[in-house]
Amino acid sequence: MSAMKNELSKAKHDLEALLVSLGEKSSLLGAGNLALKISDESGADELRLRALSSREKLEKIEKEIRRIRSLLSEKEEVERRIEELVASEKELSERRTRLYGEIGRKGFESYQKGALTDERFSSLFSEIVEYSDREKKALEELRDLEASKERSPLLKRITFGAKITLAKNNLTGLRKEQDKAYLKVGEALFGQELASAIVDPQLLTLIATFRESERREEELRGERSEAEKKRQDLVTQLADAGADKNSTKCLRDLDQKRVEAETAVAESDRDYGATLLLMPELRELIRKEGDASLLEEVAELEKKEEFLRTRIAALEAGIEAEEKREELEKQRTQLEKVKRKREELDAEMKEIKKRISEGEKELNRLLEAADVDQSSESDVSE
Repeated sequence: MSAMKNELSKAKHDLEALLVSLGEKSSLLGAGNLALKISDESGADELRLRALSSREKLEKIEKEIRRIRSLLSEKEEVERRIEELVASEKELSERRTRLYGEIGRKGFESYQKGALTDERFSSLFSEIVEYSDREKKALEELRDLEASKERSPLLKRITFGAKITLAKNNLTGLRKEQDKAYLKVGEALFGQELASAIVDPQLLTLIATFRESERREEELRGERSEAEKKRQDLVTQLADAGADKNSTKCLRDLDQKRVEAETAVAESDRDYGATLLLMPELRELIRKEGDASLLEEVAELEKKEEFLRTRIAALEAGIEAEEKREELEKQRTQLEKVKRKREELDAEMKEIKKRISEGEKELNRLLEAADVDQSSESDVSE
């Protein structure tokens, strides 16, 4: 019987696999014949329309997923571009600030060489002249302190060390203030009021470089403005799709809906395909207008299914009969045991009855003997 059970298990496994394959073929059959014109009387057209509706729902969900992912990708690209533009603007702004200083320094050099003769330049550079004089004095003072320190005894050098540190800090502060003055001069030289009075080629080259940098920065600001408008438009579209705040959850929910819709499509295709297979007239219609080869594959699977079901039924009946035979054999064995037990009990009862009979006879004999003794004792007494 073990062999039969193993064969039954294999047959059921084969049937399950075959039914899965048959379901897949039914789905393919249903999906491949959605364009067939079927009479409403057959009931199949309702299933066909349901399959089409399921497909439309799935396509709509997939389209929405693609749209949201595209919007997110585009938004990420725009934001990356905005970051690049901001960085470029910052770099140009810093460069422009440096150019102001370079223009101021170059302008002062030209002024000192007599290349800028307009009276307005004297007033413009007066602050820088003052800082230059103070810087020279501070530098001379620092050098004198350093020289004095070298000539002084070891103990006095500590005092000079503090003075030198103070002098260096003073010099650094003056140079920072002077740099600010160069920036102010650079801005002034760049202005239209003084630009016409500049003739130094190197200074004019620096100013031209500055203007080009300013023009480029303006272009970047315009591009960034457009990018920010684009980003806002994308955010609005994502908000309309419910994906502006938590796009991951939105896509996860849509993906779950997609899975459900795919299941609905598979089920509706399978139901429609199975209905087509149930009706001979629809099978004939598919042979004429659909995929005849698929029908042949289905027919072959149906034959295998019929064979397996017959075989399974035969095996189940055989196993059941074998189990019944084993059960009857067990009952017969039990009956024999009961019979033997009964025979043993009958013999034991016979033996007990015999002993009882013998005991009763012995009891009667003893009673009779007791009566004789009592009679004899009575006679003696008289």
